[in-house]
Amino acid sequence: THEFVFRIDNASYISLDNLDLRGGNGTSLDLSYNNHNWQVTNCNLSLNAANGVIIKNSNNLTIDNCIVDSNFRVDMSKIPAGGTGIDNRSCYDGITIRSGVNGIVVKNNLIKNWGHSGIHSSISSSGSRATGNKIHNNEITSPDILYGRGIDYAGYFEKNEIYNNYIHDVQVR
Repeated sequence: THEFVFRIDNASYISLDNLDLRGGNGTSLDLSYNNHNWQVTNCNLSLNAANGVIIKNSNNLTIDNCIVDSNFRVDMSKIPAGGTGIDNRSCYDGITIRSGVNGIVVKNNLIKNWGHSGIHSSISSSGSRATGNKIHNNEITSPDILYGRGIDYAGYFEKNEIYNNYIHDVQVR
């Protein structure tokens, strides 16, 4: 098994366009280590992965017009009495924004069926704030799973903007 499908570290001025990244035991697209000035556009990310995209310790990255769909489905008609009906793979977050990120733009994406959050960000240290990030014009939905949030944002942030996202058919308990 592989922890990720696509990962490049310490890279600048990279453009990914029209890629179809599927599977991976962990994350489809891992942008966690010192990446700058990336454009990820028109991609199909994360089909059958535990996480779609993780961004950490990177600056000026844009994810635009992508489909980030877990392909995780729960067929309620097949749930046995006392059972869950859920397959055994993990399903966490569509797009995760972690510490040390600045100038991240997530826009015009379809983010679907993530078992924790469509977009998740949690910054636990004030020394690694997330600043100047924008999340807008995304459609976030989880109609085919039993638990899913739209946007989960907590921690140390400055000058971030979240607006004009269409969040529907999410179930949070």
